[in-house]
Amino acid sequence: MKKWLTVINDGKDTILDVRLEDENGVIQIFDGEILIYKHPFEGNQIIVPEGVTRIAAFALSDDDCSKIVSLSISSSVCDIEDMAFASFSNLKSIVVTPNNKVYDSRNDCNAIIETATGILIKGCKNTKIPDGVKEIGTCAFIGCDLTEITFPSSLMGIGVSAFSGSNLTNLYIPYTVKWVGEEAFAYCKNLHSVEIPDTLSLEELIDIEDYERWKYSEFYESPCTIKKYWVYKDGRYNPSIVKWYRKVKTIKIPNGVTTIYDHEYENYTSLESITIPNSVTSIGAAAFRGCKKLKAIKIPYQVTRIAQYAFEGCKELESIELPENTMRIDRQAFAGCKKLKRIELPESLSIISVGAFDFCNSLEEILVKNKDIVFSDLLKKKEDYFFGVDVEKITLVVPEDIDRFRLREYVDAFSPVERRVEYWRYE
Repeated sequence: MKKWLTVINDGKDTILDVRLEDENGVIQIFDGEILIYKHPFEGNQIIVPEGVTRIAAFALSDDDCSKIVSLSISSSVCDIEDMAFASFSNLKSIVVTPNNKVYDSRNDCNAIIETATGILIKGCKNTKIPDGVKEIGTCAFIGCDLTEITFPSSLMGIGVSAFSGSNLTNLYIPYTVKWVGEEAFAYCKNLHSVEIPDTLSLEELIDIEDYERWKYSEFYESPCTIKKYWVYKDGRYNPSIVKWYRKVKTIKIPNGVTTIYDHEYENYTSLESITIPNSVTSIGAAAFRGCKKLKAIKIPYQVTRIAQYAFEGCKELESIELPENTMRIDRQAFAGCKKLKRIELPESLSIISVGAFDFCNSLEEILVKNKDIVFSDLLKKKEDYFFGVDVEKITLVVPEDIDRFRLREYVDAFSPVERRVEYWRYE
Protein backbone atom coordinates (compact mmCIF):
# COMPACT_ATOMS: atom_id res chain seq x y z
CA MET A 1 0.00 0.00 0.00
CA LYS A 2 1.35 3.43 -0.92
CA LYS A 3 2.17 5.76 1.93
CA TRP A 4 2.37 9.52 1.91
CA LEU A 5 2.99 12.31 4.38
CA THR A 6 0.72 15.20 5.25
CA VAL A 7 2.58 18.10 6.82
CA ILE A 8 0.83 20.81 8.81
CA ASN A 9 2.83 23.84 9.78
CA ASP A 10 2.24 27.39 10.95
CA GLY A 11 3.36 28.93 7.70
CA LYS A 12 6.79 29.60 9.14
CA ASP A 13 9.46 27.11 10.26
CA THR A 14 7.61 25.17 12.97
CA ILE A 15 5.99 21.88 12.00
CA LEU A 16 2.81 21.46 13.98
CA ASP A 17 1.82 18.00 12.85
CA VAL A 18 2.88 15.32 10.40
CA ARG A 19 0.76 12.28 9.68
CA LEU A 20 1.46 9.18 7.67
CA GLU A 21 -1.66 8.64 5.63
CA ASP A 22 -2.36 4.93 5.94
CA GLU A 23 -3.93 2.64 8.51
CA ASN A 24 -0.73 0.96 9.66
CA GLY A 25 0.99 3.79 11.44
CA VAL A 26 1.29 7.47 12.09
CA ILE A 27 3.95 10.08 12.67
CA GLN A 28 3.05 12.86 15.04
CA ILE A 29 5.25 15.88 15.44
CA PHE A 30 4.12 18.60 17.81
CA ASP A 31 5.90 21.89 18.26
CA GLY A 32 8.98 20.55 16.50
CA GLU A 33 9.20 17.38 18.59
CA ILE A 34 8.73 13.88 17.24
CA LEU A 35 6.34 12.17 19.61
CA ILE A 36 5.47 9.03 17.66
CA TYR A 37 7.25 7.81 14.57
CA LYS A 38 5.53 4.68 13.30
CA HIS A 39 6.40 3.24 9.88
CA PRO A 40 7.76 6.61 8.77
CA PHE A 41 9.49 5.43 5.64
CA GLU A 42 9.39 3.93 2.26
CA GLY A 43 12.38 1.70 1.64
CA ASN A 44 15.17 1.56 4.20
CA GLN A 45 16.09 5.12 5.17
CA ILE A 46 14.88 7.86 7.46
CA ILE A 47 15.48 11.55 6.90
CA VAL A 48 14.46 13.59 9.92
CA PRO A 49 12.95 16.68 8.31
CA GLU A 50 13.90 20.31 8.87
CA GLY A 51 11.86 21.90 11.61
CA VAL A 52 12.18 18.99 14.01
CA THR A 53 14.15 20.21 17.02
CA ARG A 54 13.82 17.36 19.50
CA ILE A 55 13.70 13.57 19.20
CA ALA A 56 12.34 12.01 22.37
CA ALA A 57 13.30 8.64 23.85
CA PHE A 58 11.75 5.79 21.87
CA ALA A 59 10.23 8.26 19.41
CA LEU A 60 12.00 6.38 16.64
CA SER A 61 11.38 2.94 18.04
CA ASP A 62 9.42 0.33 16.19
CA ASP A 63 9.82 -3.22 14.90
CA ASP A 64 10.20 -1.97 11.35
CA CYS A 65 13.09 0.27 12.36
CA SER A 66 15.34 -2.76 12.24
CA LYS A 67 15.07 -2.49 8.45
CA ILE A 68 16.54 1.00 8.41
CA VAL A 69 20.10 1.18 7.09
CA SER A 70 20.42 4.93 6.62
CA LEU A 71 19.67 7.82 8.98
CA SER A 72 19.98 11.54 8.24
CA ILE A 73 19.60 14.27 10.87
CA SER A 74 18.56 17.77 9.79
CA SER A 75 20.19 21.00 10.91
CA SER A 76 17.26 21.95 13.15
CA VAL A 77 17.65 19.01 15.56
CA CYS A 78 19.17 20.23 18.81
CA ASP A 79 18.00 17.68 21.39
CA ILE A 80 18.23 13.90 21.06
CA GLU A 81 17.29 11.83 24.10
CA ASP A 82 18.82 8.51 25.04
CA MET A 83 17.17 5.52 23.33
CA ALA A 84 15.76 7.70 20.57
CA PHE A 85 17.13 5.21 18.01
CA ALA A 86 17.02 2.08 20.13
CA SER A 87 15.57 -0.18 17.45
CA PHE A 88 17.96 0.77 14.65
CA SER A 89 20.02 -2.43 14.87
CA ASN A 90 21.05 -2.59 11.21
CA LEU A 91 22.12 0.97 10.55
CA LYS A 92 25.07 1.31 8.18
CA SER A 93 25.05 5.03 7.51
CA ILE A 94 24.48 8.05 9.78
CA VAL A 95 24.78 11.62 8.54
CA VAL A 96 24.24 14.88 10.39
CA THR A 97 23.69 17.89 8.16
CA PRO A 98 26.92 19.94 8.26
CA ASN A 99 25.23 23.15 9.40
CA ASN A 100 23.75 21.55 12.53
CA LYS A 101 25.07 23.59 15.47
CA VAL A 102 24.65 20.93 18.17
CA TYR A 103 25.56 17.60 16.57
CA ASP A 104 28.01 16.48 13.92
CA SER A 105 29.28 13.47 11.99
CA ARG A 106 32.86 14.61 11.73
CA ASN A 107 35.25 12.87 9.37
CA ASP A 108 32.41 10.83 7.88
CA CYS A 109 32.41 8.74 11.03
CA ASN A 110 28.84 7.39 10.60
CA ALA A 111 27.79 8.53 14.06
CA ILE A 112 26.00 11.34 15.83
CA ILE A 113 28.35 13.27 18.09
CA GLU A 114 27.35 16.05 20.45
CA THR A 115 29.83 18.69 19.32
CA ALA A 116 30.31 20.63 22.55
CA THR A 117 30.79 17.63 24.87
CA GLY A 118 32.37 15.06 22.56
CA ILE A 119 29.72 12.47 23.47
CA LEU A 120 28.89 9.94 20.78
CA ILE A 121 25.09 9.76 20.89
CA LYS A 122 24.42 7.10 18.26
CA GLY A 123 26.64 4.77 16.29
CA CYS A 124 26.15 2.03 13.73
CA LYS A 125 27.81 -0.95 12.08
CA ASN A 126 30.20 1.23 10.07
CA THR A 127 31.09 3.73 12.78
CA LYS A 128 34.72 4.77 13.06
CA ILE A 129 35.01 6.62 16.33
CA PRO A 130 37.10 9.72 15.63
CA ASP A 131 39.74 11.16 17.90
CA GLY A 132 38.24 13.76 20.21
CA VAL A 133 35.28 11.64 21.31
CA LYS A 134 35.33 11.61 25.11
CA GLU A 135 32.34 9.44 25.89
CA ILE A 136 30.15 6.75 24.34
CA GLY A 137 26.59 7.66 25.26
CA THR A 138 23.96 5.48 26.89
CA CYS A 139 22.73 2.75 24.53
CA ALA A 140 24.70 4.30 21.66
CA PHE A 141 25.33 0.91 20.00
CA ILE A 142 22.66 -1.18 21.70
CA GLY A 143 21.67 -4.20 19.62
CA CYS A 144 23.97 -3.06 16.84
CA ASP A 145 25.21 -5.52 14.22
CA LEU A 146 28.74 -4.47 15.11
CA THR A 147 31.61 -6.98 15.18
CA GLU A 148 34.55 -4.74 16.00
CA ILE A 149 35.26 -1.25 17.25
CA THR A 150 38.40 0.79 17.96
CA PHE A 151 38.35 3.32 20.76
CA PRO A 152 40.43 6.51 20.45
CA SER A 153 42.91 7.53 23.12
CA SER A 154 40.69 10.52 23.90
CA LEU A 155 37.93 8.26 25.28
CA MET A 156 37.27 8.62 29.00
CA GLY A 157 33.91 6.92 29.58
CA ILE A 158 31.38 4.44 28.18
CA GLY A 159 27.70 4.78 29.05
CA VAL A 160 25.17 2.32 30.43
CA SER A 161 24.31 -0.49 27.98
CA ALA A 162 26.33 1.29 25.33
CA PHE A 163 27.13 -1.93 23.41
CA SER A 164 24.59 -4.23 25.00
CA GLY A 165 23.40 -6.96 22.64
CA SER A 166 25.91 -6.08 19.93
CA ASN A 167 27.90 -8.66 17.96
CA LEU A 168 31.35 -7.62 19.16
CA THR A 169 33.89 -10.44 19.03
CA ASN A 170 36.95 -8.74 20.53
CA LEU A 171 37.13 -5.83 22.91
CA TYR A 172 40.01 -3.62 23.99
CA ILE A 173 39.27 -0.74 26.35
CA PRO A 174 42.28 1.62 26.62
CA TYR A 175 43.69 2.70 29.96
CA THR A 176 42.40 6.25 29.33
CA VAL A 177 38.85 5.03 30.07
CA LYS A 178 38.11 5.84 33.72
CA TRP A 179 34.54 4.61 33.98
CA VAL A 180 32.10 2.31 32.22
CA GLY A 181 28.36 2.15 32.88
CA GLU A 182 26.61 -0.99 34.05
CA GLU A 183 26.07 -3.75 31.49
CA ALA A 184 27.81 -1.71 28.84
CA PHE A 185 28.65 -4.98 27.08
CA ALA A 186 25.84 -7.20 28.35
CA TYR A 187 24.52 -9.97 26.10
CA CYS A 188 27.46 -9.73 23.71
CA LYS A 189 27.41 -13.46 23.11
CA ASN A 190 30.14 -13.51 20.47
CA LEU A 191 32.94 -12.02 22.57
CA HIS A 192 36.15 -14.05 22.36
CA SER A 193 38.50 -11.74 24.20
CA VAL A 194 38.24 -8.76 26.50
CA GLU A 195 41.03 -6.47 27.65
CA ILE A 196 40.16 -3.90 30.28
CA PRO A 197 42.05 -1.54 32.58
CA ASP A 198 42.49 -3.02 36.04
CA THR A 199 40.53 -0.10 37.46
CA LEU A 200 37.37 -1.54 35.91
CA SER A 201 35.33 -4.56 36.95
CA LEU A 202 34.34 -7.08 34.32
CA GLU A 203 31.36 -8.11 36.44
CA GLU A 204 29.85 -4.65 36.07
CA LEU A 205 30.27 -4.53 32.29
CA ILE A 206 28.44 -7.70 31.29
CA ASP A 207 25.35 -9.58 32.39
CA ILE A 208 25.44 -12.20 35.16
CA GLU A 209 25.14 -15.16 32.80
CA ASP A 210 28.14 -14.04 30.77
CA TYR A 211 30.11 -13.23 33.90
CA GLU A 212 29.76 -16.80 35.14
CA ARG A 213 31.24 -17.89 31.82
CA TRP A 214 34.10 -15.39 31.94
CA LYS A 215 35.11 -15.09 35.57
CA TYR A 216 37.40 -18.13 35.64
CA SER A 217 39.23 -17.00 32.52
CA GLU A 218 41.29 -14.18 34.00
CA PHE A 219 44.62 -14.33 32.27
CA TYR A 220 46.87 -11.72 33.75
CA GLU A 221 47.45 -8.28 35.08
CA SER A 222 50.12 -6.66 32.98
CA PRO A 223 52.48 -3.80 33.78
CA CYS A 224 50.43 -1.50 31.59
CA THR A 225 47.38 -2.00 33.84
CA ILE A 226 45.43 -4.16 31.42
CA LYS A 227 43.56 -7.24 32.53
CA LYS A 228 43.20 -9.97 29.95
CA TYR A 229 40.17 -12.20 29.74
CA TRP A 230 39.36 -14.66 27.04
CA VAL A 231 37.21 -17.67 26.37
CA TYR A 232 38.65 -20.75 24.82
CA LYS A 233 37.24 -23.23 22.33
CA ASP A 234 38.10 -26.91 22.04
CA GLY A 235 40.74 -26.46 24.69
CA ARG A 236 42.67 -23.76 22.85
CA TYR A 237 43.04 -20.07 23.52
CA ASN A 238 42.29 -17.77 20.64
CA PRO A 239 43.94 -14.48 21.57
CA SER A 240 44.90 -11.67 19.27
CA ILE A 241 48.60 -11.02 19.75
CA VAL A 242 49.44 -7.66 21.28
CA LYS A 243 52.81 -6.29 22.16
CA TRP A 244 52.43 -6.19 25.93
CA TYR A 245 51.66 -9.90 26.29
CA ARG A 246 55.35 -10.54 26.63
CA LYS A 247 55.64 -8.13 29.53
CA VAL A 248 53.42 -10.25 31.76
CA LYS A 249 54.98 -11.63 34.93
CA THR A 250 52.36 -14.14 36.02
CA ILE A 251 50.06 -16.39 34.01
CA LYS A 252 47.24 -18.54 35.31
CA ILE A 253 45.83 -20.75 32.60
CA PRO A 254 42.17 -21.55 33.36
CA ASN A 255 41.06 -25.12 33.90
CA GLY A 256 39.64 -26.70 30.76
CA VAL A 257 42.52 -25.82 28.46
CA THR A 258 44.02 -29.02 27.06
CA THR A 259 46.90 -27.84 24.89
CA ILE A 260 49.76 -25.37 25.12
CA TYR A 261 50.68 -24.95 21.48
CA ASP A 262 54.03 -24.65 19.74
CA HIS A 263 55.74 -21.31 20.56
CA GLU A 264 52.70 -20.17 22.56
CA TYR A 265 54.73 -18.39 25.29
CA GLU A 266 58.05 -18.20 23.48
CA ASN A 267 60.15 -15.18 24.47
CA TYR A 268 57.81 -13.96 27.20
CA THR A 269 60.90 -12.41 28.70
CA SER A 270 59.22 -11.02 31.84
CA LEU A 271 57.35 -14.21 32.76
CA GLU A 272 58.32 -15.38 36.25
CA SER A 273 55.64 -17.94 37.06
CA ILE A 274 52.86 -19.86 35.35
CA THR A 275 50.12 -22.12 36.67
CA ILE A 276 49.17 -24.94 34.32
CA PRO A 277 45.92 -26.79 35.14
CA ASN A 278 45.62 -30.57 35.17
CA SER A 279 43.38 -30.38 32.11
CA VAL A 280 46.48 -29.74 29.95
CA THR A 281 47.55 -32.92 28.15
CA SER A 282 50.30 -31.62 25.85
CA ILE A 283 52.92 -28.89 25.73
CA GLY A 284 54.19 -27.96 22.28
CA ALA A 285 57.65 -27.40 20.86
CA ALA A 286 59.40 -24.24 22.10
CA ALA A 287 56.30 -23.42 24.13
CA PHE A 288 58.36 -21.60 26.78
CA ARG A 289 61.63 -21.10 24.93
CA GLY A 290 63.35 -17.87 25.89
CA CYS A 291 61.29 -17.25 29.06
CA LYS A 292 64.48 -16.16 30.74
CA LYS A 293 62.87 -15.11 34.04
CA LEU A 294 60.71 -18.19 34.56
CA LYS A 295 61.79 -19.67 37.90
CA ALA A 296 59.75 -22.83 38.40
CA ILE A 297 57.41 -25.09 36.46
CA LYS A 298 55.12 -27.95 37.41
CA ILE A 299 54.01 -30.12 34.51
CA PRO A 300 50.47 -31.58 34.82
CA TYR A 301 50.18 -35.34 35.31
CA GLN A 302 48.53 -35.96 31.92
CA VAL A 303 51.49 -34.60 29.96
CA THR A 304 53.60 -37.55 28.79
CA ARG A 305 56.06 -35.79 26.50
CA ILE A 306 58.28 -32.75 26.90
CA ALA A 307 58.58 -31.46 23.34
CA GLN A 308 61.77 -30.21 21.72
CA TYR A 309 63.06 -26.83 22.88
CA ALA A 310 60.08 -26.56 25.28
CA PHE A 311 62.14 -24.79 27.98
CA GLU A 312 65.29 -23.95 26.08
CA GLY A 313 66.94 -20.75 27.28
CA CYS A 314 64.96 -20.48 30.52
CA LYS A 315 68.03 -19.12 32.29
CA GLU A 316 66.42 -18.57 35.70
CA LEU A 317 64.59 -21.90 35.86
CA GLU A 318 65.59 -23.46 39.20
CA SER A 319 62.93 -26.12 39.62
CA ILE A 320 60.95 -28.35 37.33
CA GLU A 321 58.52 -31.05 38.42
CA LEU A 322 57.84 -33.77 35.86
CA PRO A 323 54.76 -35.98 36.27
CA GLU A 324 55.21 -39.66 37.08
CA ASN A 325 53.93 -40.76 33.67
CA THR A 326 56.39 -38.73 31.59
CA MET A 327 57.52 -41.02 28.77
CA ARG A 328 59.97 -38.92 26.75
CA ILE A 329 62.05 -35.75 26.75
CA ASP A 330 62.82 -34.44 23.29
CA ARG A 331 65.80 -32.65 21.80
CA GLN A 332 67.16 -29.73 23.86
CA ALA A 333 64.02 -29.55 25.95
CA PHE A 334 65.94 -28.02 28.89
CA ALA A 335 69.05 -26.74 27.12
CA GLY A 336 70.38 -23.52 28.55
CA CYS A 337 68.53 -23.79 31.87
CA LYS A 338 71.61 -22.49 33.63
CA LYS A 339 70.19 -22.38 37.17
CA LEU A 340 68.54 -25.79 37.18
CA LYS A 341 70.15 -27.64 40.09
CA ARG A 342 68.17 -30.84 40.32
CA ILE A 343 65.98 -32.90 38.06
CA GLU A 344 63.99 -36.03 38.81
CA LEU A 345 63.44 -38.39 35.89
CA PRO A 346 60.39 -40.60 36.55
CA GLU A 347 60.29 -44.36 36.16
CA SER A 348 57.93 -44.11 33.17
CA LEU A 349 60.56 -42.21 31.19
CA SER A 350 61.94 -44.31 28.35
CA ILE A 351 63.34 -41.81 25.83
CA ILE A 352 65.70 -38.85 26.28
CA SER A 353 66.81 -37.15 23.09
CA VAL A 354 70.21 -35.55 22.50
CA GLY A 355 70.93 -32.13 23.91
CA ALA A 356 68.24 -32.45 26.57
CA PHE A 357 70.44 -30.83 29.28
CA ASP A 358 73.05 -28.94 27.28
CA PHE A 359 74.52 -25.95 29.16
CA CYS A 360 72.64 -26.74 32.39
CA ASN A 361 75.72 -25.46 34.22
CA SER A 362 74.29 -25.58 37.76
CA LEU A 363 73.14 -29.21 37.77
CA GLU A 364 74.09 -30.87 41.05
CA GLU A 365 71.80 -33.88 41.17
CA ILE A 366 69.96 -36.15 38.75
CA LEU A 367 67.57 -38.72 40.17
CA VAL A 368 66.90 -41.48 37.65
CA LYS A 369 64.12 -43.92 38.56
CA ASN A 370 64.18 -45.97 35.37
CA LYS A 371 67.06 -48.47 35.27
CA ASP A 372 66.98 -48.64 31.49
CA ILE A 373 67.64 -44.91 31.33
CA VAL A 374 70.63 -45.37 33.64
CA PHE A 375 72.04 -47.99 31.29
CA SER A 376 71.54 -45.90 28.19
CA ASP A 377 73.50 -43.33 26.22
CA LEU A 378 72.52 -40.74 28.83
CA LEU A 379 75.66 -41.55 30.83
CA LYS A 380 77.95 -43.14 28.28
CA LYS A 381 77.59 -40.38 25.69
CA LYS A 382 77.49 -37.48 28.09
CA GLU A 383 78.54 -34.94 25.45
CA ASP A 384 75.36 -35.69 23.53
CA TYR A 385 73.13 -34.87 26.52
CA PHE A 386 75.18 -32.61 28.81
CA PHE A 387 77.27 -30.51 26.43
CA GLY A 388 78.89 -27.64 28.28
CA VAL A 389 78.19 -29.17 31.70
CA ASP A 390 80.80 -30.24 34.27
CA VAL A 391 79.27 -33.64 34.97
CA GLU A 392 81.91 -34.45 37.61
CA LYS A 393 80.00 -32.18 39.99
CA ILE A 394 76.72 -33.99 39.45
CA THR A 395 75.48 -36.57 41.95
CA LEU A 396 73.68 -39.44 40.26
CA VAL A 397 70.84 -40.94 42.31
CA VAL A 398 69.69 -44.39 41.16
CA PRO A 399 67.47 -47.22 42.47
CA GLU A 400 68.98 -49.18 45.33
CA ASP A 401 68.40 -52.56 43.66
CA ILE A 402 70.29 -51.64 40.49
CA ASP A 403 73.04 -53.87 39.11
CA ARG A 404 75.96 -52.09 40.75
CA PHE A 405 78.64 -54.03 38.94
CA ARG A 406 77.19 -53.00 35.62
CA LEU A 407 76.62 -49.46 36.89
CA ARG A 408 80.35 -48.93 37.48
CA GLU A 409 81.06 -48.96 33.75
CA TYR A 410 78.47 -46.25 33.04
CA VAL A 411 79.45 -44.05 35.98
CA ASP A 412 83.12 -44.25 34.99
CA ALA A 413 82.17 -43.00 31.55
CA PHE A 414 80.01 -40.25 32.99
CA SER A 415 82.31 -39.05 35.77
CA PRO A 416 85.71 -40.70 35.55
CA VAL A 417 87.52 -38.40 38.00
CA GLU A 418 85.08 -38.28 40.89
CA ARG A 419 82.18 -40.66 41.05
CA ARG A 420 79.12 -39.32 42.83
CA VAL A 421 76.47 -42.01 43.20
CA GLU A 422 73.67 -42.34 45.70
CA TYR A 423 70.97 -44.98 45.96
CA TRP A 424 67.29 -44.70 46.73
CA ARG A 425 64.73 -47.34 47.65
CA TYR A 426 61.21 -47.77 46.29
CA GLU A 427 58.68 -47.12 49.02
